[in-house]
Amino acid sequence: MKKIRLLTLPVIAFILILSSCLFQTDYAALIKENWNVTLPAEFEELYYIEPADSFLGDGIRYGVISYGNTLAIEQAFSWKEGRDTGLEETIADVLQQEGIKETFMIDFGKPYQYFQRTKEENSLYVILFREDNKVFIIEDIR
Repeated sequence: MKKIRLLTLPVIAFILILSSCLFQTDYAALIKENWNVTLPAEFEELYYIEPADSFLGDGIRYGVISYGNTLAIEQAFSWKEGRDTGLEETIADVLQQEGIKETFMIDFGKPYQYFQRTKEENSLYVILFREDNKVFIIEDIR
């Protein structure tokens, strides 16, 4: 009986590790699945953080990606131009509790364009800083 218990734990651990590897998806596929938004494929992921303790996938997901050429991303969305202090405050409130590395925080002192989508209580914010070739993506899933 003890042998069965000793063998069961490693088998369960192996299955959990294997299943997490098999079902792991890339960032663009996750955005497409959650928001029906397609990110152009040629990007480099610079930073990504998601809630580790969320069983249902709720919480804040925050990503910073870079494009060598922003033309594809510029054409992918209907961007809004100019500052939006309401948007800036909302994003600051969402991000302040997430423990994001300071080097990957959004600097709203620079010119930006943004795209926003809301679905039920959930929100997606995509902010493009053309001069830095960076895109910040915030998913607020409740």
